[in-house]
Amino acid sequence: MSRAWPHPARHDAAEIATAIGEPPPTAEQAAVIGAPPGAALVVAGAGSGKTTTMAERVVWLVANGYARPDEILGLTFTRKAARELRERIERLLSALPDELRPARAEDEPAELPTSATVSTYNAFASAIHREHALAIGRDPDAEVLGEAAAWQLARRVVVAADLPGLAEIDRALPSVVSAVVELAHGLSDHAVEDLDAVADYAEALLRRRDPDVLPLGDRHERRGVVDELDRVAPLPVLLPLVAAFQEAKRRRGVMEFSDQIASALAIVGASEAAVASLRERYRFVLLDEYQDTSVVQTRLLSALFRERDDDGGRAIVAVGDPNQAIYGWRGASDANLEDFARDFGLVPAEVPEYQLSVSWRNPAAVLDAANLIAEPLRRDAGVPVAPLALRPRAPAGRLDIAVPETLEDEAEAVADWLASRLAEPVRKDGGELPPTAAVLFRKRRHMGVFAAALGRAGIPHRVLGVGGLLATPEATDLVAGLRVLVDPEAGSALIRLLGGARWRIGVADLAALRELSRVVHRQRGTADDGAAIVDGLDALVDARDGWEPLAAFTAEGLGRLRAAGRVLRDLRSRLGLPLPELVRVVEEALLLDVEAAANDARPRAAANLRAFRQQVEAFVRADDIGTLPAFLGWVDRALAADERLAPAEEPAERGVVQLLTVHAAKGLEWDVVAIPRLVQDEFPDRPKEGRGWLAFGALPYEFRGDAAALRRAGAWLDWETAPTRKELSERIDGFAAALRVRQEREERRLGYVAITRSARDLLLTASHWPGRYDPSSRSRTSRPLSVYLVGSPDGSGGLAGGLLGGPPPVSAHDADPTDPRAGELVWPLDPLGERRTRVERAAAAVRAAIEAGADAAPAAGRWARDLELLLAERARGRAAAPVELPGRVAASGFKAWIADPAAVAERVRRPMPEQPYRATRLGTIFHAWVEQRYRDLVPEALFDLDDDAVDGLAPGLAPADQATLDALKDAFERSEWANLRPIAVERAIELPFAGRTVPCKIDAVYQRGDRIEIVDWKTGRAPGTSAERAAFDYQLALYRIAWAKATGTPIDRIDARACFVATGEVYSPTALPDERELLARWEASLRALG
Repeated sequence: MSRAWPHPARHDAAEIATAIGEPPPTAEQAAVIGAPPGAALVVAGAGSGKTTTMAERVVWLVANGYARPDEILGLTFTRKAARELRERIERLLSALPDELRPARAEDEPAELPTSATVSTYNAFASAIHREHALAIGRDPDAEVLGEAAAWQLARRVVVAADLPGLAEIDRALPSVVSAVVELAHGLSDHAVEDLDAVADYAEALLRRRDPDVLPLGDRHERRGVVDELDRVAPLPVLLPLVAAFQEAKRRRGVMEFSDQIASALAIVGASEAAVASLRERYRFVLLDEYQDTSVVQTRLLSALFRERDDDGGRAIVAVGDPNQAIYGWRGASDANLEDFARDFGLVPAEVPEYQLSVSWRNPAAVLDAANLIAEPLRRDAGVPVAPLALRPRAPAGRLDIAVPETLEDEAEAVADWLASRLAEPVRKDGGELPPTAAVLFRKRRHMGVFAAALGRAGIPHRVLGVGGLLATPEATDLVAGLRVLVDPEAGSALIRLLGGARWRIGVADLAALRELSRVVHRQRGTADDGAAIVDGLDALVDARDGWEPLAAFTAEGLGRLRAAGRVLRDLRSRLGLPLPELVRVVEEALLLDVEAAANDARPRAAANLRAFRQQVEAFVRADDIGTLPAFLGWVDRALAADERLAPAEEPAERGVVQLLTVHAAKGLEWDVVAIPRLVQDEFPDRPKEGRGWLAFGALPYEFRGDAAALRRAGAWLDWETAPTRKELSERIDGFAAALRVRQEREERRLGYVAITRSARDLLLTASHWPGRYDPSSRSRTSRPLSVYLVGSPDGSGGLAGGLLGGPPPVSAHDADPTDPRAGELVWPLDPLGERRTRVERAAAAVRAAIEAGADAAPAAGRWARDLELLLAERARGRAAAPVELPGRVAASGFKAWIADPAAVAERVRRPMPEQPYRATRLGTIFHAWVEQRYRDLVPEALFDLDDDAVDGLAPGLAPADQATLDALKDAFERSEWANLRPIAVERAIELPFAGRTVPCKIDAVYQRGDRIEIVDWKTGRAPGTSAERAAFDYQLALYRIAWAKATGTPIDRIDARACFVATGEVYSPTALPDERELLARWEASLRALG
């Protein structure tokens, strides 16, 4: 449906660009900027300036009086991209001169809004949910779960489940949990609500295993077909777990990002008012990276902005690049751009298509390589895609290709090349800057090899992503220590610890430990193959001297092993600690903190340990009763999932080489890029989909939102009409072949994305032999090079389309030339390595100073004067250092600020970890029990516990503690509040106070006639002194003020009491300080601090 503007354009794109100080747009950009109203499709190649073009489209609309900025909506995928687009629009609008600004209507404000609405797709869906959730009976303030929290909640659901068939799933618990999470995401991404229909579909397929249902077709049984169908057997079992997972989220009032989008889609389907409001608000819509939108995102946008008879459609511009569609695994369809018109209710022939093909990023050499890789993609694309074109005055750039013999040689070649390219600065704004650089990997497998080569070359580098952090030596050691505490079969982790720097156990003693483990298991009546060295080490600690198996150990090794066993036993006794505290204790017990501080060869080690602790804290924030096994399961999943991360949000660092996967590199650029491991089965990767949805926990394609596109592409298994098992076998083989073609195309798109990240220099590498990093493949046949380098068969017996441009290099060797002894190391490794000489020299100096005595004159070393000055500075700082007051002051800690502000200020200056008190833990468990007890009485409260969650709060309580907890429960049941109906439970109120916030967590609130009663449950003893009573007075007074302000209740109608549950005593102050008195005392305490 064609439309016309209400009046001719007053200013063209070139005029506006000149007026706002921007370069004139190209003809392609000008066509997009001034596109007519209605829908349009823009195919924008990598680095083609689409952000600038979209921003200038907004300015053009505003300058010509077609739209106000707040009538324009821009959506993209990452916060980084949204921020860049928003800031670009704001900058250009602010530069718009008055003479180009449209005349103001009488009912419009004097000033134009400074920007359009720009957000991520998820944030847009979240805004719809928050604004309209009540229309579908959902909580608008639902907390959004991160990946770790969602995984942990799913794990709890799986562990608590008692489903027929669950025990028959031959998978480890983390694998089942991951399948539940991914299946839930798949159902959300494809807007599937009828889980029973999915289960029925799977059951119908599984019945085909019976030859009475599906005849063989000949005399061959074809057992492989049954095996293929068996992979679907867990699906009917997993679906109820998904339903339970979704219900658990609803009950807790939490959501995932995928749930937000599904909720937004449900809202626009149920509320015409919501649709009308959004259509009225946004008349122009820009959809960035449209090729990566998931099916449910596409349906949401279509439901909001599609063509309608009553008011037409909206001016939607979808911008994308089919050559960069690399997120099919998270619900995106590679047919998004092709289906754009149909999805929005339009006639495809009537939707204009535009191209942005000039690359403003890549130099000529890189551009040629990108176009060569993408040529087969352009040829088969569902929409026209122009080759990337060179920008005016583009540099020649540099493309190097290296194919050394072995993987070790390849890593060294990459390091040498990066060293030379980093030495050449980037000229910018009249100055010189160090270049940015990255090494992009298809898979993480060999990332450590290349990082080690960079380290040996002295090149600053950083591995991005959670997987990169977990792969560092210090994090790996810490995970190994944690794993040994809870997994008796974690033999590999234990060997890493025993053979590492902490204990340095040799091979002979480890072999003796293995034999001792077998002896222990035989004594217990278990088979040798079940012998775990973790049990053997534990037995060694208690073994009496003279026991015959001990004779196999060296004296030194026996002593070290017993020391290690005692350390690990002590750590197991602390498993009841909160997870962050446990991680810190393990870190210190393994001396990882000392090593990180002392090892000058690994300057980022201490930062890596801090980052690891932050990951632990984030995991616990998601669920404060997170267990160590659950955390380790999440670690395993994070390592596996890190291959396919969403785009990284971290900026490039000048002079630092960043190592990351191609998926994480999407949308980023560097001056210098190296892409290693261009060998077959690595880049491109070997086909992973195999049989597609005939896999564990996969969603059948019948229920995917892009099912029609899959049918068109031939990636479809028509099993229902197969008359025999023979025919079904042939169809499965054809289905697998079609999937291989699809995956080859996605791999090629990854190659295109990787190559187009380079703004100056590009290195492509491969190697003939994997060397010692893959000894299982040692053979007389070298690894085939990637089709990207050598090309694909051209139909006449040759190869075409390869970046090498000629015959591929051949190895000079008939077999892997790596010396079998190459890379052999003395083991256990010397923990000091090359540092040994200088560390021993420093240690000797320290010992000499100690032996000289405390009264000896200070050493006149090179650092002596510096130390004196630093110590003096610290002393002065401690005497008079100002303290930065916290922005949040807990109600329970308010009294401390009033009574002894100096002591509290010192704790703020030098925070120390608090000792975990048993009574505190019991109090937490008791409060959770009270909350659960009231859950059915207070429907508006948001409870975070399952029916059996209180038991999960206290795994392995000591008998005495359990008895105390039971006594507290009994005492509460006898209290006056046991049978009262509260009006609120565990109500959190953020009280603004003196420019700060006082978080108030009120245990319970009751209506007593015309008065309100606040009750705080206490599991300790009642106050005995006036100072102790004053502490409670401050806390209760703050609760009283918070409730009054939050509900509008007159404060003189609110009472506040503390119930000491164990004894039944009730503290009811007759007078509490009011807000003015509290403010006066607070200000007095601040004056005391100076």
